[in-house]
Amino acid sequence: DEAASERSYLAFSTTPKDTTLEESQLTAAEIFNLKIPAEMVVLSACRTAVGRLYRGEGIMSLARSFRYAGARTLVASLWNVDDTQTPNLMAFFYENLKKGLSKSSALTNAKRLYLTTVSHDKAHPFYWAGFLLIGEETALKTNDFTWIWWLLGIILSVFLVFRWLKTRKY
Repeated sequence: DEAASERSYLAFSTTPKDTTLEESQLTAAEIFNLKIPAEMVVLSACRTAVGRLYRGEGIMSLARSFRYAGARTLVASLWNVDDTQTPNLMAFFYENLKKGLSKSSALTNAKRLYLTTVSHDKAHPFYWAGFLLIGEETALKTNDFTWIWWLLGIILSVFLVFRWLKTRKY
């Protein structure tokens, strides 16, 4: 919600009958109040780095909420991303992280690799250039439990893409 960034939210399943729509949402304002000591959060859904610009504060977005809550690095998007090509780009990104590349190099190389594997019509910057890295660029630490946060980032990314697909109107 660009007009009221604090109302942006992550939507979770509302399958239990006694769960309200509000209870199934985690708003940007609520995320601001959480403690999330994640090394990295990947928000590969649409426009997760976009929000309202507040003078003296900067852009208030879903990505900013996670950063404020303690995530050291974020990968977020600047525009509506393509739901068929984003998983390919993210797969290359995670493979690069697994190889030990720094987060910034992993994202840059993922974009380059993506461009070498797609047809000419899918090479347009719309499909790959919307993702940016915010925060620490270093490689993931693998000697502790950061892999749990990494896995949660993947799960969250996949969930957001599928949720967007489910609510998308044709």
